[in-house]
Amino acid sequence: MTRSLYRLATPALLAMALALPLAAVAADDAPYKDKAELQAELTKVLTCQATRAEYMRFASALTDVYYDKPAQPALAG
Repeated sequence: MTRSLYRLATPALLAMALALPLAAVAADDAPYKDKAELQAELTKVLTCQATRAEYMRFASALTDVYYDKPAQPALAG
């Protein structure tokens, strides 16, 4: 009984473990509302208090600026 349950649970857990991080990254890719939100997140990144999702959101916003793509309104200027 335990062995058959293990065979069924392993693929389901693996699929869920692979899908959850992708969903979290896609949800946090929204542009910043204003400069205050951007500055708050920058402070968290610089003081090493940011989560991985916050860091990736900030890095994604800066990547657009680096490659001369249109910047988010909060990053303009």
